[in-house]
Amino acid sequence: MAFPVGGCAILFGIVALVLIDNTMAAMMLPPAYKQHMHDSVASNKAVHHHHSAPAGHTDVARHAAAEQRDVEAAAAAQSAGHVHQCMRNLSASSWLASSAKPVSNVRQCVTAYSMELGCIFHSVIIGVGLGVLTESRSLIVTLMIALAVHQGLEALALGSVLALTSFPFIKKMAMLVLYSITTPIGIAVGIAVSSSYDPSSVTSRAVQGTLNGVSGGMLLYIGMFQLIAEEFSREDMLVHTRLRLGMYAALCLGAAAMCILGIWA
Repeated sequence: MAFPVGGCAILFGIVALVLIDNTMAAMMLPPAYKQHMHDSVASNKAVHHHHSAPAGHTDVARHAAAEQRDVEAAAAAQSAGHVHQCMRNLSASSWLASSAKPVSNVRQCVTAYSMELGCIFHSVIIGVGLGVLTESRSLIVTLMIALAVHQGLEALALGSVLALTSFPFIKKMAMLVLYSITTPIGIAVGIAVSSSYDPSSVTSRAVQGTLNGVSGGMLLYIGMFQLIAEEFSREDMLVHTRLRLGMYAALCLGAAAMCILGIWA
């Protein structure tokens, strides 16, 4: 039984991008939001511990609850005497209720960064794969046409994601330019190593297949989780039937077009 190296490479790409995505989100979240989540978890644990306390400890729990109420009452009285400082001493819950936009911005920025990373890695790999093909001219022309269509749609998706972020215009353009030059760089690297590249060797096939699998796993995660799931979870999708049907049709049409392009290439 052959070992599924390709499937493992795809799974590794998905897991790698999940880890990168979550790490960036944790690093970019505002401190007030993190503190609010920490306080919520601590409060839920305290409530669960109170309800699961044995019957013999009921008096202790009631005494602790009474002390907690006294502390809260004292804090409320103190805050009532300092109303003029309310704008300087916002609690985490007040911040969360009044400014959910920063959290949404963090999610959009993380999506843009992870998609940029996945697209760049994928573009370099397919560029190297195209650069090492120096024998069949017809195959190169066919792959160039397929690559132009594929990369164009990929750039369109990346541009639509960057348009939703709060990045400066210069940064958006720099990210698009960086993506656009990665495929030519990969092609140049492939041409440089083509003299020593043996496409029929097991090592070459294993390396190229593994890298293609990892990049494919990254793009699967980006497409399924960050793009398709995000777009189809919009609130207006629930009330506008024509919009929902149109997006379903566009998704099926795009998938069919890529399948036809893959079969033709």
